[in-house]
Amino acid sequence: MKILNPGTLNDFLGAMSEDDVRPEALRRFELMVEEAARHAEEAKKNAGEAETSARNAGNISQSGRRERCKC
Repeated sequence: MKILNPGTLNDFLGAMSEDDVRPEALRRFELMVEEAARHAEEAKKNAGEAETSARNAGNISQSGRRERCKC
């Protein structure tokens, strides 16, 4: 917060930015929500890859021969 002309309440309130009025706990919570969303997307991607790997492993065991990985 930067006060150019200190002295009145309006000067003080006008100098406030969004960061000055947002509590630190709320900022940290928002960061945690963003991080959780990133992790959820990554988990979804990994689940799809795991399903493909499991399907490929089933194909190998059913055919009785080893197939080359198509990764």
